[in-house]
Amino acid sequence: MDMSGMYKYQATEDRKRREAGERKHFAVFLPMLDPEKSVNYRAEHLQFLADNRAAGRLHANGRFVDGAGGLVIYRGSSLEEVEDLVKQDPYVRLGARGYAIHEWEIVLSDN
Repeated sequence: MDMSGMYKYQATEDRKRREAGERKHFAVFLPMLDPEKSVNYRAEHLQFLADNRAAGRLHANGRFVDGAGGLVIYRGSSLEEVEDLVKQDPYVRLGARGYAIHEWEIVLSDN
């Protein structure tokens, strides 16, 4: 794909976002605070993620294989909206993980 193709793709994505009420992507880092609590609350955390995926708020998630924590990519209209959501995550609410949120301009590969 050349630059004109990338421009068309970005313009299409921008239009979709506007039509959907400007849902942005937010990268949420969940650094490990308490490994034991992470094990104990894993099922609740995974259910929380599944519920948000079903509601269309979760784009992707996964753990860091080195045990440092995990990453969740949420969709939302504002940082405040996503932070309110993150504070409901059992991992965060029950002290297993901390969090850091960054708005993320996602660029997808065409591979």
